[in-house]
Amino acid sequence: MDLNKNSKHILELSVVLFAVLVGFWVFISLTNQNANYKLAFGATYGLMALLGAIFGLLNANKWGGRKSALGLTIIFLSVGLLFAEFGQLVFSYYNIIKSVEVPYPSLADIGFFGSIPFYILGASYLGKSSGVKFGIKKPTAKLLAFLLPVFALYNAYHFFLAQYTVGNSSILKVFLDFGYPIGQAIYVSIAAFIFLTVRGSLGGIMKNRIMLVLLAFLAQFAADFNFLYQSAHSTWTNGGYGDLMYLIAYFMMTISIVYLCSPLKESSKA
Repeated sequence: MDLNKNSKHILELSVVLFAVLVGFWVFISLTNQNANYKLAFGATYGLMALLGAIFGLLNANKWGGRKSALGLTIIFLSVGLLFAEFGQLVFSYYNIIKSVEVPYPSLADIGFFGSIPFYILGASYLGKSSGVKFGIKKPTAKLLAFLLPVFALYNAYHFFLAQYTVGNSSILKVFLDFGYPIGQAIYVSIAAFIFLTVRGSLGGIMKNRIMLVLLAFLAQFAADFNFLYQSAHSTWTNGGYGDLMYLIAYFMMTISIVYLCSPLKESSKA
């Protein structure tokens, strides 16, 4: 996939930032550093989300901004990353200033959960920019549209919610425990449906970009699912592998936005 000069610079910066942050995580993990290093990692890796959000918002107008489906796709995905970074900062505030190890639920969920509707909107407009019509009349497409969300929701229920007990949990915690996997299953299903629908009709470059967004959604789904699971079993540790999963998710979404903001030129063989 071809990149313009601006996108190449951001891609290179993203890769360097990702390598530095992963290196920092490996260092504190292998050398068993004290909690302050782990909290520092938790407070800084959200820079990846901030980088992707700023780049996307600054470049969305080149693709029509709010007047085009692709522009809106970029805007919504970028705002989703911006909300995620807000959640990271508030989460770290509770960790460092309030000495709360796992602030869940908390004000941080305004950011984390707030990213979900924007990702859903981003996925929906990605479909529109790709020419996908969600009212397709083909029986196979209808079956696919039905099975994808059912499959995603079943897995979310089977692995996390099947043994769920309310106990003394607050209404907010119960809402978030169910809302996270259900909301994420929606945007993963939309992206997967788009990819499966257009794979035989679009050129290689656009299909690859849709695949990148889908993989970023799956990474985000896995990171949040892991947090919910670890939080429920009291095994979450700041600076642990769960934070690395979030870093990977933010990196993949940043890369997706970079490529969505790039020219749509492709070879005839694509």
